[in-house]
Amino acid sequence: HTRYWRDWSSDVCSSDLVAYTEANFQALDTCLNIASQFLDGSTTTEGSVAAWSWDFGDLNVLSDTSNATNAGYSYPQPGLYQVSLTVESSLGCVDSTLQNIEVLPIPNADFVFGDRCEGSPVFFIDSSSLDTGILIAYNWSFGSQGSSLVQNPSFTFASAGSYNVSLIVTSSLFCRDTFSIPIAVNPLPTVSLTTDTFICGSTSLQLNASGGMSYQWSPVSSLSNPTIASPIANPAVATTYIVEVTDGNNCLQSDSMN
Repeated sequence: HTRYWRDWSSDVCSSDLVAYTEANFQALDTCLNIASQFLDGSTTTEGSVAAWSWDFGDLNVLSDTSNATNAGYSYPQPGLYQVSLTVESSLGCVDSTLQNIEVLPIPNADFVFGDRCEGSPVFFIDSSSLDTGILIAYNWSFGSQGSSLVQNPSFTFASAGSYNVSLIVTSSLFCRDTFSIPIAVNPLPTVSLTTDTFICGSTSLQLNASGGMSYQWSPVSSLSNPTIASPIANPAVATTYIVEVTDGNNCLQSDSMN
């Protein structure tokens, strides 16, 4: 620091008496998405600190200054910045100080997900990224339905509807980011089947199913084609046929008939 003392005999600030003004402030390293806070700690032995002039060291702009006692500034990029504070006492004595602060990079939270059908697990895959450090924590929220702390969770929504899913990721530098998106959970297809039917001997019967885009019947041995909606059945014995119906959302529902 350059310290200026008050010379009472000449009414000017000089360096040969004990009264002086000292600029000082507190600042902590912070994450990019959080405004940096600067707390004044300046003192003067005579009068009071009356004026503050901050320069936040952002060389990309001209408006990185403040005259507040305690100031805040949001930096546009991570990096090391030199912050200066100049103070002036009520008696006209001036002092200044410099301090370096680091603005830490934040992660970029992101995720993708698979098929979304009611009553079936939806698989979520973390796709977050980070320039510096590693990701150490994941906090998922599945609307009001549940939560998870694993990186790549699955979650089953009991009913169809829209749910707001969010992911908060934390880096090894303890910086965080949040990604949130509404997802639509689809209802299962409604399956319509031929009613239970009795047939004699070697009689054949056409089965009929509807409600989806694709069909899979079983058992397959007595069916003309188990992957169509209306196969011909030739059972040798009493048989229960099961059909799995898949719709355009890749949601699956099954039903059976005798």
